Amino acid sequence: MFTPALFNITVYLFRLAPLLSKQIRQNSTAISYCNILAGSILLGFGFLHILPDAAESFSDWDAAVDHFPIVYAMVMVGFFVVLLIEKLLIMRIEKLAAENKRAKE
Repeated sequence: MFTPALFNITVYLFRLAPLLSKQIRQNSTAISYCNILAGSILLGFGFLHILPDAAESFSDWDAAVDHFPIVYAMVMVGFFVVLLIEKLLIMRIEKLAAENKRAKE
């Protein structure tokens, strides 16, 4: 009962921090770090609560593949696929922005 309340309070505080201070609003680095911390807390709590339940649900698969931790492998593959897509999109957006900037000059 205490953990969800702590989680909600922490996430909301870090989400509101950029709005509360004028210096933080003008400092994009501080906003980035606050977003990183809030996202990390969200992912950490999610993984801590969901992964054990998922591993238990897939325990019959675990026995079928010679006790290989298939759930954790799927989570890691999913994480890296999302990371790869994000990196590719960022590279494409930066390339398009550079092309638009050159076209305007």
